[in-house]
Order: sequence, then C-alpha cells, then structure tokens
Amino acid sequence: MEKILTCKQMSELARNSAKNELGLVTLSSGVFIPAMYIYSMTTRILLSILYGLLLLWCFLGVAIVADMFMCAIERITSKTKSVKTLTGQGKTQVRMVEIPVWNDTVANLTLMALGSSAPEILLSIIEIVSNNFCVGSLGPSTIVGSAAFNLMVITAICIISIPSPQIRRIKAIKVFCITAFFSVFAYIWVALIISYISPEEITLWEAIITLLLFPLLVILAYLTDKNFMIKTKHEEPTFQLTDKHLLGLNEEDRDDAISNIIKEIIKENPDMPEHDVKNIVIKSLKDQKKKSRLWYRINSTRMLGGGRKIITVLNDDVERVYQKVILHNNMDDKAVAQSDVKFSGKSDKKSVVQFYSSHIDALENIGQIDIKIIRQGNLKNSFQLHVFTTDGEAKVNEDYELVDKIVEFGPGEAEKTIFVNIIDDNEYEPDEHFYMEMEVLEEYHNQVTLGSISKINIVILNDDEPGTFEFSQPCYLEKESSDDISIAVIRRNGADGNAWVEWAIYNMSDNETPLSNGKLLFVHSEKIKTLKINKKEMALKDSNYIFKLLTVNEGSFIGEIKFTIVNFMEDKYLENISSRMANLKDKDLLEALEISTTSYSAQFRNALNVNGGEIEDATNIDYVMHFLTIIWKVIFAIIPPTQYAGGWLSFCISLTMIGLLTALIGDLASHFGSLIGLKDSVTAITFVALGTSLPDLFASKTAAITEENADNSIGNVTGSNSVNVFLGLGLPWTIAAIYWAIKGVAFDVDVGTLNTSVIIYTCMAIMCIVLLFVRRYVGLFGRAELGGTSPWKYIFAAFFVLLWIIYILVSSLQAYEYIAGL
Repeated sequence: MEKILTCKQMSELARNSAKNELGLVTLSSGVFIPAMYIYSMTTRILLSILYGLLLLWCFLGVAIVADMFMCAIERITSKTKSVKTLTGQGKTQVRMVEIPVWNDTVANLTLMALGSSAPEILLSIIEIVSNNFCVGSLGPSTIVGSAAFNLMVITAICIISIPSPQIRRIKAIKVFCITAFFSVFAYIWVALIISYISPEEITLWEAIITLLLFPLLVILAYLTDKNFMIKTKHEEPTFQLTDKHLLGLNEEDRDDAISNIIKEIIKENPDMPEHDVKNIVIKSLKDQKKKSRLWYRINSTRMLGGGRKIITVLNDDVERVYQKVILHNNMDDKAVAQSDVKFSGKSDKKSVVQFYSSHIDALENIGQIDIKIIRQGNLKNSFQLHVFTTDGEAKVNEDYELVDKIVEFGPGEAEKTIFVNIIDDNEYEPDEHFYMEMEVLEEYHNQVTLGSISKINIVILNDDEPGTFEFSQPCYLEKESSDDISIAVIRRNGADGNAWVEWAIYNMSDNETPLSNGKLLFVHSEKIKTLKINKKEMALKDSNYIFKLLTVNEGSFIGEIKFTIVNFMEDKYLENISSRMANLKDKDLLEALEISTTSYSAQFRNALNVNGGEIEDATNIDYVMHFLTIIWKVIFAIIPPTQYAGGWLSFCISLTMIGLLTALIGDLASHFGSLIGLKDSVTAITFVALGTSLPDLFASKTAAITEENADNSIGNVTGSNSVNVFLGLGLPWTIAAIYWAIKGVAFDVDVGTLNTSVIIYTCMAIMCIVLLFVRRYVGLFGRAELGGTSPWKYIFAAFFVLLWIIYILVSSLQAYEYIAGL
C-alpha cells in the first residue's frame, strides 16, 4: 500500500530537493510556469526585471477583467422594483418609486465584497488546490497583507483627502460596528485554530466554522441594518424612502431632464459645441445617481487602464457653464423647496436651530418618517435640545409612537434626523395630526436660539386615496406657427372612482386674472387627460403663458407639477433645440450613462479606443495606459455583456477569467520573490497585496472627496477584510480538510510566519478601529472618521501609516528569523 505523505512531509521533501540542486536560485513549479534552476547571476537579474514587469502588467490585466466582473455585480445588485411611497419636500407627495431589490448591506458584504477582493480570495483557493491541498505562503499572507493595507493606508489617505475643516462620518455606524468586530475576530479565530486549539493542524470542523462565519456576518449585519433587535409590535418591515436622484432616472424622467438641461445650456451659451453639451448632460445625470463603492472601484480601474471613465471631467470653460447652469439651478430648486426655512439672521456667535419644514404629511402605512433639525450660525459649539411629540387629533400609542428625547449637536454638525414611527391600524379614519416640538435646555440658552420653526405639524393621511393630479412636465416649447396646444394632465398613485381637477390659463405678466379656465373630468381608472387649447380662438398672442391646476375634488391631491409654462419660440430656434435633443438621446449617450456595455460591438469599440472612444477628453496618461493594456482589453472583450441573463453570465465567465489570471500572478509573484531574495510570505504582504489593493485606494480616495459620508470610502473596509478571511481562507481550508479527511490523514499546516503576521495585524487593527471611534466622538478631532482640522488629521494619518510599516517590518523580520515568532 502506497504511503500517503502529509503536507509537512511534502514541504520538507521539497526543501531538501531544492538544497540538493546546484543552481544559484531554484524556482518552484507553479500552475502555469514550470520549475527553473538559475545558475547565472546575469540570468537572475534579467529574469528579475522580466518577471517584475510581467507581474505589474498582470496586475493591470486583473484590474481590467475585475472591472467587467464588478460591472456584472453592479447590474445584478442594481435590480429594482416599483413601490408606492411619499416623496418631495416634507414627504407630502405620493409616488411610485423604484427601490433596490438587494439590501445595501447584504450586497456590500456578498457580491460587492467579492468584486473588490476576488483576486485575493481566488489566489488563496488556487494555491491550495494546486499545492496538493496543502496551505501555501502566498495566498493567506496576501489576504492578511491586503487587509493591513486597506485598513491602515487607505484609511490614512482618506483622512487627509478631505479639505479642512470638512468632515465625513460613517452613516451606517451600527453595521460598521458589526463588521469592525468581525474584522478583528476573524483574524483572532485564525490565530487560535492554527496555534492553540489544534496547533499546526486544521480540523474539518474548524474549517467549516470559518466558512460559516461568513453567512453569520451577513445575517447579523442585515438584522442590525433593519433594527431587528429594537422593533416594536406596531412596526412593520419598511424600506428606506428614496427620492428619484438616489436611484437614478427612469427613461421618461431622463428624457425630460435632458431636454431641460439643453434648454438651459442654449440660453447661457447658444454656440457651445455638441461634444461639450453632451458632457454637461452626462455629468449632470450621473451626479444625480446613487453610487456604490463598486462604482468608484470601476472608475479607478478605468483610470489605470486608460478606459472609458464613468466620472465625467470637464475642461475649465465648460465647467464654468456647468457650475452656472446646472448647480445654480439645483440651488434654486432647493431654495424653493426649502421656502419654509427662514432664519432670523442673528449673530454667528449663537447657533440657530429649527425644523426643516413646518408641516409634514405621512401615509398611515408609511411605517416611519424622518424629521430633520437643521442648524446655522455658530457651528463650533456643543449643545442639547429636548425634542418631544404632543397629541392633536392623533393620539400617542394609537396613531404614533412617543418621541421624548435629548438631541445633542456637536462641533461641525449642521443636521440631525429624528425618526417617528407611525402606527397603521388597518381601519379607515380621517386625516389626523400631532405635533413635534423642540426646546433648548436651560444651561445652553446663552449659546443657542430657536429659529422660526420650533414646532412641526405632522398629518397622518388615510392610505386609500383617489389620486394625485399634475402636469406631465413643467415646461412646453411650441412653435409660433402652431395653432393648437396639447397639455397632458396625469393622475398618479391610484385612480379610484371619478375625479375632477380645475385648470386656468394666465398671462405671465398677470397671473391673477385667468384668460380661460375649465374642469377636466376623470372617470374610474382613467390616468391621463389632454387639455387642448386653440391658440387663435383664445387670441393667445404673447410668447409665454402659464397653465395652473387650481382645485380638485375632495380626497384628491395636486402634485408637484401644479403649473406648467408654455413658451412660443421662433420655428428656427426651436428646431435647433429639437435637433440637439435628438442628437443627445442617441445610443451613444445612453451607453455613456451606463457603467457597463450592452453589446459586443460596444465592448470591442471601448477596448480598441483610448478612453472608450472619447478621444477629445483623453489625456497623455490615458494613451500610455491604453497602450499597455490594450491586449488585455481585447481578450476580455469576449466576456458576454452584462445585459445577458441579468448580468449572471458575465459574472460567471469574468470570475473564471480572474481565476486564471490570478493563478498566473501567483506563479510570477513566487518566482519574482525568489529571484530578488524574498520569501513568498514577504512578497505576498508587499508586492501582491499592494498590486491587488491599488484600485481600492484610488476608489476610496475619490469616494471620500465626493460623497457626503464615509460609508463608500472606509465604511466597507472592515466588511471586506472579514469576507477575505471567511471566504479566502474558510473555503479553501474546507475543501482541503474534506480532501485529507477522505484520505484519513490530518490536514497539518506549516504555521511559519502566518501566525505572527495575523497577531501583529490584529493588534494594529484594534488600534486603528479604536482611534476611528475616538475621532468620531471627540470634538477636538472633528467628531468624524475622516477629515477635520489640521494638524490632527495629518497626525492620525501618519500614525496609521506607521502602524502599517511596523506590521510589514515585524512580519518580514520574523520570516527571516531575525526575531522569534509569536
């Protein structure tokens, strides 16, 4: 009977075999590259250079294919469904909105974590399978080294990237606490099982538990995100209310938005080139979309490869038009929407606080509403408010749950959100109201004054409504030669029973006296009516008129677009606008608004052209990087577009490609390390960890600068580090443990430097996480994880980088036995 060698015996045999060779350097056999024996120093130097360049080139290649892999994940996790909810200022309008099918927390910890960490995880799996199901040095050390770089270096860069004195706080702090705990516990668990529970051996149950900690993490994070542990008997599962800009625009809204943007641009600069107009439209629409961490990861990858970027960069002249036309209009819209918010103009020595709006309407089945308290004036002090609810027609514990709490504002905090739970009793009752009030605690009267809205009226609406009426769009452009005008009035969010809405036409110079009026009748289930006006019959000779919706039948509502303006323009001018609108609604624009491609032709076009074909916006660096990566781009263009099978086909094939390329990277990294005198464990925590993490660095920095919170920049780092252990070690260890259990032999491991690396990283990680919480809760540091004032943010960043350097040095010194292992 043939004797079965254990992992330790095979490792010892390989070391003895290498010692017997006469070569200067022995390169072990890999998945793709065979064993080599180097006898000449010249050959060693030349191969070192060649392998180093090939390794860098393969890092670019894995970034390119990871881009397509993450596009598939983005397609999968961006799937939405339509639900009825409240939108608009004060949550007063009932609309059908699109909400994600995937919970953000679950998506971040599963597919999105896999998207950013796929090379490290696959390297660990491939190494153990190709190494006769024995644990190697490259895969596990890469996972630990990547975790150290992500937590310490990326966090440091993000801290100093925020302009002083701006700050970024983690919004989903409860989920962050869960992932932070698991990111430390995961590595403590690894140290326990390889050195203490079953020294130098991994049992089947240890491997399975390591793998099962992954779904446990996802479940606990999801329950925390949903406030599972603090639900009351009156609460029902709710979804997060979102406005249109959070989820992106549907086709109808997008076309309207494009039209309005073009009109504003032409008014400001009629002779602007088509290309610049298109870029402004693309940038404006992209800025309205909710962005995940993968969105920033994909953009950073394309920057490295000279590909089509998803963050549109404008030149100085076009940027000025964008700032004036788009951002100025957005600020005007916000000013109109926030017309209730008026401050007394008191000195900045005091803080001025008040509610965001004086009135909020909420459907009875809404579950939970959020009420914002805003602060102006002095933003440097700290104070407390007493916020409480009082009954009106609505009664506490019958119609809503009591709020009676102390709200604390810290330095730099300009806004707080209070949540009120609404009780749905499933019985018809008329609209009822209650109040929320605020008062300043006595000891803070010399620091804080209340604004004009210190009391808010909250109305609970019956959830069986006949509909909301509004115009289909806020503006119409008509030719001067047109005789008839057709204005669409739509009925949203229900069409129960017969209903009517009164309308009137006014001259823009006199909106008090109607030129004409009437009533539109809607029968049961009718959702659209067209208001037809004959221009000649009504003697409409001016260039601008305003149509208004005045009143509706009892129980109905008038929506956000309660008036529309009709502009009569010269035929030639209008044709110019129409032509530009038609040009900008073409296939190229729609593709530019998507992060992924929808056809093979588009994929190969992007692969063969610098900056995806947008040559006008390409930089010199883009040309260089495109030249270096064009072979990879063409190879990976054969991956099916994400529109096939909901993105799953692209997901599977691109994951396979990443696996193959990762295996090649493992071979090159091992040989390169041997040629320059580095052990695999040291190569893994330096070159390989940095090579796989650089796209994450650029992505996190961009997210930190552009996002309002720190969730997409550092909030997901701890979750990703946890997933790396549970999948990157748990899965291959489970496979190997099953293999050796079938053989009837123990799955032993050569602990080597892994235990020291894990313990050192764990200590550094605990220090980093504790310091992040210190920054969050101490006013001196800005009460935020990122940003703050100088010099504190630079001190923290330098200390985090120092921790990473200490980790690298200690792990390397132990690998070469200059210091004893832990």
